[in-house]
This record gives sequence, C-alpha cells and structure tokens, in this order.
Amino acid sequence: MGKRLNCAAGLSVLAASQGASVEPLQNQVAQDHPAIVWGDCFWRQEPATQYMASDGTSVPYAGPAEHTVVVTGFSNGSVTVNAHPAVNYPFP
Repeated sequence: MGKRLNCAAGLSVLAASQGASVEPLQNQVAQDHPAIVWGDCFWRQEPATQYMASDGTSVPYAGPAEHTVVVTGFSNGSVTVNAHPAVNYPFP
C-alpha cells in the first residue's frame, strides 16, 4: 500500500526490504536519496513480530518502541537522521 501511495503522490520507491544490510542504504543515501527507515526508538536490534492488517496482509512490527526516521547521511561512524533538531547517532 505504501508504494501505491508514494507513486500517487509523484514519489518513487527505489527499494523496499526487511532485514537489509546497511550497504545498500548507504549507497542510496550517498546518491542523495533519503531513506525512510523503521526501527527501534532506542536503537536496539529487536526481533520483529507480525500483526494481521485489515486487508489480511501480515505486517512486521517491532513492538511499541517502533519508530520511523528519515536517514539523510552517513559519516565518521555515525548516521544522520531527520529529526527535530537533526541528530547524528553513533553507527557501529
């Protein structure tokens, strides 16, 4: 559904995945393509559970700490996310 909404708004989805490695994300961000990323708001690696959406689709869900950020950069061991204000988080 998100992909359909983005296209209807004139936006493009370049890639969509779950459990992806960071390298493809870094490559897209390096090409000035910010990325919407879902994760744990405490930056922990937590296993996803599933819930059933109203259309019957099984959707991964990281629990009540799930959070969305826009990744806009990587440098010097940190990741830059679009927050208020912009924040750099250490990146392993």
